[in-house]
Amino acid sequence: MFENNNYQAPSQQDLNDWANAYGINDHPVVADPNGDNMPYVVEGYPTYPVIDDDMTIANPDLWPFNCSAVGALL
Repeated sequence: MFENNNYQAPSQQDLNDWANAYGINDHPVVADPNGDNMPYVVEGYPTYPVIDDDMTIANPDLWPFNCSAVGALL
């Protein structure tokens, strides 16, 4: 999430509300409006970054999505 409805960096509550509204509250949702922690830019949708157990980006945009490729990266 880039910004909230007031064009400000989202708070933790904004992120929780957004995740609950879309029924994805069991998945991590991050806010990084300055791009300080995400070393890539989402240029299209859908985007499937693969993050390994060490929280390292194994693939910034796995497209087309492929379960076998995810398994190989992890």
